[in-house]
This record gives sequence, C-alpha cells and structure tokens, in this order.
Amino acid sequence: MARLEVAPFADEHLEDAARLLAARHARQREAEPLLSERFEEPATAREELVAAWSAEGASGAAAFRDGRLVGYLVGSPREVEVWGENVWIGAAGHAAEEAEDVRDLYAAAAARWLEEERRRHYALVPATDL
Repeated sequence: MARLEVAPFADEHLEDAARLLAARHARQREAEPLLSERFEEPATAREELVAAWSAEGASGAAAFRDGRLVGYLVGSPREVEVWGENVWIGAAGHAAEEAEDVRDLYAAAAARWLEEERRRHYALVPATDL
C-alpha cells in the first residue's frame, strides 16, 4: 500500500471529500437501514461538509495516497463558555476509505488545535466505523 500523506484540509478537497462522506453513509446504512438515504448522494453530503467547513474557526486535515484523497477530518470550536477551549468533529466532519487512516488525520489536525490551546476534542463517530 502506498504511503499516506497528510496536508491541511482546503476548499479544493470538498468534492472528493463529499464522495468519501457519501460512501461512508452508504456503509452506515447497511448496518442502520433507517438512516436517510439522501446523504448517500455526494451533492447532499457536500452540503453537510460545506456547513462543517464553513463554521467559524474550522480547520482539519486531508489524507492522500498516490495523489488521491482517501480521507479527511474537519473540526471547529463551539461555545467556550460551555465547553472550554474545544474542537468538535461533527457527523460530516470525517470520512476515510481506511479506518486506520483516521489516526493520522487526527494527529495532524490535533497538533494545530493544541497549538491554539484547544485541548478538549469531541468527535461524533458512527458505531459502525470500527
């Protein structure tokens, strides 16, 4: 398997990331068929991803193999008064072809968050992504 390369997430990754998110949702629906099938459409998944990426303070990481996007992770802070210095990775904030790649994505993104003194990290992760 080719070496994983990780870079900061950027606008240019949205299309490919939306396809990864739609594919992840399709896999989730195999285990949980009552989930809405509309998120299996890359255009709908892209809307959710754009909302996550457009949140104030959003940042993240993108993973590539042989120049092809194979995973991403995006998070943003929520109310400091409630959560302290934090970052949340929402339902649309991550997808990867290989679950193991999420560790490298998180390591890259979390390094920045720690530099920003955001030490509380929360992630919504599907139970089917094991």
